[in-house]
Amino acid sequence: MISIRIFGILMLALLSRGAASQQPIAPPSPARGQWVDLGGHRLHFDCAGKGSPRVVLESGFEEFSFDWTLVQSKVADFTRVCSYDRAGYAWSDSGPKAEDVCPDKSGIA
Repeated sequence: MISIRIFGILMLALLSRGAASQQPIAPPSPARGQWVDLGGHRLHFDCAGKGSPRVVLESGFEEFSFDWTLVQSKVADFTRVCSYDRAGYAWSDSGPKAEDVCPDKSGIA
């Protein structure tokens, strides 16, 4: 029954988001949540609630973790839920550049 509830809440959020403005909005300050260091850059995570299954809310292109605030507060009533900002968006640091991921390209062929 919880799965159906989660699915319903997420579908409602997706449908209502489509009707919203396509213009990204700057995130409010200060940031809620915490940062996780990924070896030189940090991603911003905002988690709430307790329980299982754990739900991760994925933001779309040019959207931020706080876009999920209304959905996240409802899901947190019955399980653990986290939203995050992709590298380079909102409060997350920029991610590694392509040349940083594979600096020695001699082994690629």
